[in-house]
Parts: sequence; C-alpha cells; structure tokens
Amino acid sequence: MFKSFPNVSRVVGAFTVQANNIMQIDKVIDYFINKMGIVFYSHRVNYPMSLSAQVLPPVLKKQIVERLEQMKTKVLNYPLVQEHKLLETVTLQQIQDNINFLEAKCMYDTHWADCVEFNRRLDKTRGQDFLSVNPEFTPYV
Repeated sequence: MFKSFPNVSRVVGAFTVQANNIMQIDKVIDYFINKMGIVFYSHRVNYPMSLSAQVLPPVLKKQIVERLEQMKTKVLNYPLVQEHKLLETVTLQQIQDNINFLEAKCMYDTHWADCVEFNRRLDKTRGQDFLSVNPEFTPYV
C-alpha cells in the first residue's frame, strides 16, 4: 500500500479520535508527521456515544474544524509530505474524514452530559480533573 515508504509497519501512527483528545488533533498531526516522521492515521470512537467527538458543543467543533482546515495547508509544507505525494493524499483525506465526522452529527444535546459524567467518575477513581486537560470544556460543564 505505501510502497514508497520503507518499513511501513514502523511508520504509521494510529490516533483514536474521541471527545477528550480531539482538541489536540492538529498538534498530533504535526507531531506524527513533522516531528516523528510517521504517517498520521486516525479512526473515530463511535461507542460509547458519550466518548464520541460528535458530543462536543458546536462552538468547540467549529474551532476544531477551523484548525483542521488550516492543517490542510500547513501539512503541505512538511518535508516528509513534500517527499512523498501519497502521504499528502493520505493526510489530507484523514483530515477531511475528521471534519466530515464532526459535521455529520450533533450529539451535544443528547450525550454531552453523559460525557461529562463519565469523565467525572473516571477522574474520581484516578484523582484527576479532565478540565485541566481540556480547559475549553469549562464553560460547558
């Protein structure tokens, strides 16, 4: 599949996109490709629905989409992407897939409270605070 990449098993990084990490997706793309020199590949959490990125408040989803749109231009300047045309195609498709996923469905009204509750319970068992990782969530909690 990636015949232009030697040792493909060592150059693909998988990122599981979900509500708690999607705010950093642009940084992950940059880190994978530009810093680690590996292919960015993502898949999205659909179950449990409370962890899907589609539960985020519309304002936050809009911010993420804007960042991803900017990444479409930014990644074109990465040396690894410039060196491998296939990587450009794959990366741009991965970015667009995440945009499409965010825009396909809004589950904020039906599942955001479940997401918050899930994280609060998890935080209690770990002595953590999910809002310290995602301070953007604070106005919606």
